Amino acid sequence: MMGFEWKSTMSVVSPGASDLLVRIESILPQLRARAQDEEGQRRLSAETIADLRNCGFITMHLPAAYGGLDLGLKEHFEASRLLARAAASTAWVGSFLAHNAIVVRKFAPEVQARVFGDPDYSGVCGSNQAHASSKAIPVDGGYRLTGRWGFTSGIHHASWAMLSAPIEGGPGGRLFCLVPAKDVTLHDVWHTAGMKATGSNDVSVEDYFVPQECTMTADVFIGDSAPGILADPYNVTIRCPMYRIATLAHPAFALGVAERALEVFKELVGKRKRYWGGDALVEAPTIHMLYALAVCDLRVARLLAEDLVDRTVAGLHASGFSMDDRAYITLSSAASIDASGKVVRELARRSGGSMHFVGVEMDRILRDMSVLLNHSTGDLDYAAESAGSVMLGQGLGRRNAGFF
Repeated sequence: MMGFEWKSTMSVVSPGASDLLVRIESILPQLRARAQDEEGQRRLSAETIADLRNCGFITMHLPAAYGGLDLGLKEHFEASRLLARAAASTAWVGSFLAHNAIVVRKFAPEVQARVFGDPDYSGVCGSNQAHASSKAIPVDGGYRLTGRWGFTSGIHHASWAMLSAPIEGGPGGRLFCLVPAKDVTLHDVWHTAGMKATGSNDVSVEDYFVPQECTMTADVFIGDSAPGILADPYNVTIRCPMYRIATLAHPAFALGVAERALEVFKELVGKRKRYWGGDALVEAPTIHMLYALAVCDLRVARLLAEDLVDRTVAGLHASGFSMDDRAYITLSSAASIDASGKVVRELARRSGGSMHFVGVEMDRILRDMSVLLNHSTGDLDYAAESAGSVMLGQGLGRRNAGFF
């Protein structure tokens, strides 16, 4: 184990938060033990999903009336970071299944009752990655939805799916549709080098009727006039736009993975000796320096992430974000992910050739982090380009301001 604890400087004050973190901590060993088999299956196991439900992770954002903890975004960050110390795929899927409840709470109370009232509720997945032919056609009482969507993390386990598509033959814009997961077709395309167990496959529907109350146009979806917000106006968390949740949650995954990499590396150097000469690695000055700098880099990543979480929550309480706020949050999120990635790369590079054997945890950590870094939220170049343009008074250019 590490000689120090990774404690948050943020205050986690929502009811039930401390107990949730304790419960997550208690199941980390069993989650970690399943990670290798789950990679082979390219999806989480039923046992892992049951653990995430039973500990309260998946239901952390549900209203108390439906057995949820009704926690906020700071708590989501901390819980996701801790869960990522078991496996990145576990945290990724768990986080999506959990935080999409915030989106469902933007819908009218009767829709929420339909979703959250299910005794077998196991979360909501979703995708905004619609293929070009996807469309929503207005009809009496709702829309006919046709399309295919990529990167639908959690589809193997979710009760519902949130899918978006352009509106055709109507007012234009984009429509977000809430669809029972059992009614979508799954396409097994998730064959990847890392994040294998997320099972982020494609899904499709064909001429599927979505009732009006289960749809929401993009302007309502990212604004403050959603039915659920109007019905619960004092709830700050449900006002959070989805793109803000992504920039907040994704650094938590990278941080948790990098924290685990430090643990694994410390155990490794305590056992290994150099091939030439037989000197113990733990006695090498270069290893001392590497480890200390990794701790420092990870602390920088942590401080960036904690600051962006605080700024996100402050923006919700202020009922809005200035462009400068958005620029800083976007940049800090990507910079935190990138800094965590640097820690993992440097540690793995000095972990020896044997770390690349199948089943070695550091190998999985490195591959998972590589995929995390290639997600759009981890694209530091694009984040810096957009944020720098705003900070210099040049605007966003071609980037969509509604999702920045």
